[in-house]
Amino acid sequence: PRKDWSVGKFRAQSMKRLKKAVKYATLVESLALTTKAPPSTESKDNDNNDEEGATTTMPEECMVHPPVDEHTQMEARAYASFMRGNLALEMNQWQTACTEYQLAMQLCEALGQGLAAAGGSGNGSG
Repeated sequence: PRKDWSVGKFRAQSMKRLKKAVKYATLVESLALTTKAPPSTESKDNDNNDEEGATTTMPEECMVHPPVDEHTQMEARAYASFMRGNLALEMNQWQTACTEYQLAMQLCEALGQGLAAAGGSGNGSG
């Protein structure tokens, strides 16, 4: 049981979980920012049927956009930056923590301004 843990063991377990949270937050961030790879159709197309190849490939806008919208990308970046800041703070890496928290704050402010500009009151739940 946890109540029998020493302070050191509790801290070690907390750090392990925080590192795991940072790992997954960074993974979510990278997935949100990753663009879809275009399908390779050039090798299948012949020179005489360029028009057919153009109709069977995906539209260009589907291939170059990330899988989520810009708002979700910013949320993922802000969360990952905040979690990295938490870990850096716990590891006494003050400059890194400050940098990550500043980035998270800037992203959250931009998200808030975007909601206000879109007509949101900012008082409702997200």
